[in-house]
Amino acid sequence: MAIIAITGRKVGIGKSTIAGNLAAEFEAMGRTVVLLDADPQHSLVAWAAQGDGMLSRCVQKVSEGDGEGVREAARKAAKETDIVLIDTPPGMPQTAYDAAMAADLVLLPCGPSPLDIFALKEALSLTLKARA
Repeated sequence: MAIIAITGRKVGIGKSTIAGNLAAEFEAMGRTVVLLDADPQHSLVAWAAQGDGMLSRCVQKVSEGDGEGVREAARKAAKETDIVLIDTPPGMPQTAYDAAMAADLVLLPCGPSPLDIFALKEALSLTLKARA
């Protein structure tokens, strides 16, 4: 079992897309997957509701602003599945911070611009603080 959080400061850098694609790839590898959608937009929940594919079976909605709920949901899912992915809101709100604390691995997607690199440095600093 592994818990992977996908987080970052910037909006629109692909956190939800990465989370969904990782879920699909892990399932294709024969792993069981739970994808926790902790982003207040709940894009993955909406995407999963469009059909009866893999995402409709593995995406679970986590309430906005409920950091403790993210940790508890991740721990519970980790007991029952191979891979837990957590899609977090942009910025580093408490929910993202708590997801980083629960995770075995934190992915920090980043765009190619200097502003993106600056935001990455902030997110990395907060992630390291959460992991300390």
